[in-house]
Amino acid sequence: MLQGALRGWADDVAHLLQVPRPLAVLLAGDPEVFLTRRPEEILTAIHGLCDALRAPFTAARDLALAEPRLLLATPAQVSEQLAALRALLPDAPRAASAVAAANPGLLLPPHPAGGGGGGAELRAVLTSLAAELGVGVSAVAAAAASNPLVLSSPPPPGSAAAALAALRGGGLGSQGRVLDVLLAQPALLYANPQELAASDAAISEALSSHPPWRAALSASLDPAAAGLLLLQRRPRLPLLVYLMERGLQGRIELRDAIGMGQTARYREFGSDWLEWLERFKARERRREERAAAAGYGGPPRGEGGGGVDWSGVGGGGAWAREDERDEGNQGVDWGQVDGDEDEAGGEEEEESGDQVDSGGEGSGGVDRRRSLSVVGGIVVNWPGGPSKLDLHVLRAQRAAARLYAAGTAGLLDGYWRRQLWFREEGGPGSAAVGGGTGDGSGDSSSSNGSNGSGGGGRGSGSRGRERAG
Repeated sequence: MLQGALRGWADDVAHLLQVPRPLAVLLAGDPEVFLTRRPEEILTAIHGLCDALRAPFTAARDLALAEPRLLLATPAQVSEQLAALRALLPDAPRAASAVAAANPGLLLPPHPAGGGGGGAELRAVLTSLAAELGVGVSAVAAAAASNPLVLSSPPPPGSAAAALAALRGGGLGSQGRVLDVLLAQPALLYANPQELAASDAAISEALSSHPPWRAALSASLDPAAAGLLLLQRRPRLPLLVYLMERGLQGRIELRDAIGMGQTARYREFGSDWLEWLERFKARERRREERAAAAGYGGPPRGEGGGGVDWSGVGGGGAWAREDERDEGNQGVDWGQVDGDEDEAGGEEEEESGDQVDSGGEGSGGVDRRRSLSVVGGIVVNWPGGPSKLDLHVLRAQRAAARLYAAGTAGLLDGYWRRQLWFREEGGPGSAAVGGGTGDGSGDSSSSNGSNGSGGGGRGSGSRGRERAG
C-alpha cells in the first residue's frame, strides 16, 4: 500500500498523464526521477519528448514509462540521439523509429562519466549481422523494423551466416532470394541450421508435385510467407500436401494456403482431413525413424549453437502447439513505423489451434511462456527469443549502469532507501538498510491508522530501527 510522499506523487502523475496509478509508480522506479522531478515537470518533459520525436503524446508517454530516465534529458538531447540513429540508417528512417520505440534506452544521451547513448552498441549489432549476411546495414535495419527485439537480443555470432549457408542452393533458389527470406523473418537467424536445411528439403520435395507452387516458392511468394513456412513446417506443410493429394491445389494460391494457419480441424474438409492427417503423421514418423537409423541427427542440445538451446525452434516442438496473439508487440506506433500490413502468412493474427505434430517430441524443456507469436505474417516472438521479462531486466541493468558515475555508485540509491517513507512501505532492500526493530514495537505501531497515535507509533518505530542499527 502506497503511503506518504510516494502516494501523493503517484496520484498527481497518474492524473496528469491519464494513466493508472501502478503505471505512474513505475516512474518512481528511477530514484532520480522521483527525487528531482515534480509531476508538473514530468508532464512538461513528456511534451518535450513529443516535440523532439515528432510523436503523439501517447507514444511519448509510453516511451517515458519504459525508460523513465528520458524525463531527465532535454528535448535537444533526445533529438540528437534520434538523429544519430537515423544517421546510422539513412535508407530506413522508419526502421530507426521502430528500433527506438522497441529500445527507448537508445535515445538516452551519453553519461559524462561514460555509458549511455546506444549508437555504438547499435552500430556493432547492425555491422555484425550485415557482415555475416553480406548485405548493407540499412537492409538489416529495415528487417529489424518488423522485429526490433532482434537488436535487443541479437543472435549468437555466426548463426546468421549458418542460416544463410543452410538455405543456399535449396528450394528458395538464388542467394538473393534466401537473403530476402531471412530479412523478412529474423527469427530464422536463431534457428538450428540443420533443422532449416531439413525443412527446406521437405518443403521442396512436397511442392515438387505441383510446379506452380514450387515456382512460387522460389520466386513470387512473399518472403515473409516463405519464411513462415520454413519456421512452421510441421504444422503448415501437412495442409499443403493434403490439398495437392485431393486435387485442390489449383483452387488456391500458395500464399493463401500457408495463411490458413495450423489448426488441426478444417470444417470444410470434414472427417476426411482428420483421417488423412493421422495417416500423414504416421508416415512422417516412419520417415524420421529411418533417417535416425541412417545416422542423421541435429546438434546436441545446448551445443554447437553458441550456448543457445535450439530445441523447439525451426521444425517442431512448441511451433506446432501454440500460435498466440502477440502481447509483447504492443509498442509505440509512430504512424505505422512497421510498414504496411501486407505481409503473407495470414491477414489476421492467428489464434491458438490444436497441434498438428504427433506429440511432445522435441518440445521438452521449452519455456511455454516463450511460445510462437505471429502478427501480419511476421514472427514477433519465438522459443529461445527474448521474453518480456528478459527485456525488462536488461533495460533495468542498463539504466542502473548509466545512473551513477564511476566511484559514486549507490550514493543516490542509498539516500533514497534511507528515507522513512520507503522503509515503511517495505521497499526492496529496506530491511538491509534499516534493520529490524529491537522489540517489534516499531513495525506494529507503524501499521496503525492515520490518527495521532499512529503518527507517534511511526516515530517510535523509527527510533527502534535506529537502535537496532
